[in-house]
Amino acid sequence: MPGRTVVRKEKELVVSKIKEIADKSGSIILTDYKGMSVKQMTILRRSLKASGASYKVVKNTMSNLALPKNKELLEKLTGSVAILFAAADPVEPAKELVGFIKENEKPEIIGGILNDEFLSKDAIVKLSKLPGRQELIVRLLQSMNSPKQGIVNVLAGTLKKLLYSLNAIKDKKGQEAKGGE
Repeated sequence: MPGRTVVRKEKELVVSKIKEIADKSGSIILTDYKGMSVKQMTILRRSLKASGASYKVVKNTMSNLALPKNKELLEKLTGSVAILFAAADPVEPAKELVGFIKENEKPEIIGGILNDEFLSKDAIVKLSKLPGRQELIVRLLQSMNSPKQGIVNVLAGTLKKLLYSLNAIKDKKGQEAKGGE
């Protein structure tokens, strides 16, 4: 039967594609998307794409073959499961997802994986409250710049005091010269 061979090849292609995405991902979050409208799904996908993530609905049997072999994660592959793949920064996509859930009450977080460790729903919510990569970079640069600014302020203060002292001496000598006439 040539039809079965073609379908099997297509399924193998989907599994290899999902496996490739999963291998490149820093974190993976499973959600139950049951009850979401197409419009909500589209909005969520766009917001996640802007934060460097993708959100895909994949059959559980294919996900079971493609995702990392983490026992707790694979046990959660039941029902209507959509998968969030976060490429570089795991915090920003988690923030987007949790923010979307607060507004829409859907999807429901099932669990996830970060650095080969299983994350519960609560852990993912805590992850979303951490500062993102960009914010951490800004904080680092500010802390590196802070000592330089302090030195500049101290040196500028010393120069200002010297200038005030010289102006006071000039004014005093000007008054003495006027008083001596």
